[in-house]
Amino acid sequence: MRKKRKPRKVEYVFCYALFAIVLVLAYYVFMIWQHTILVLGAMILGDGIEALFWTKLAYGAGTITLGLALMCVLMYAEPYLRDSLYRGELLKRFARFAVPMAAICVAGVAVQTVAFAIG
Repeated sequence: MRKKRKPRKVEYVFCYALFAIVLVLAYYVFMIWQHTILVLGAMILGDGIEALFWTKLAYGAGTITLGLALMCVLMYAEPYLRDSLYRGELLKRFARFAVPMAAICVAGVAVQTVAFAIG
């Protein structure tokens, strides 16, 4: 077990700057996947009155689920990053959030691109 040490003020500023990056990534994940849900719903369900209803329903449910999931991730990220100051693992823990979120953004753009190409 590592010894806990008291972080300096500069380290706190750096920690919250990294948390701001996580916030921005969460915003992009939300915006990209919100549009992806809409594109997939329209592509899978097609046109028509009933399809419009189910597309809106899937869009609303997906947006709410995505928003709640990202809120939970952000609620967990702040104390997790702040605690890493005492352990000296800030960048390692930041990477645990940033890399998957960036990959999720890229996956959303890829899914949209494929959906537009198909139909």
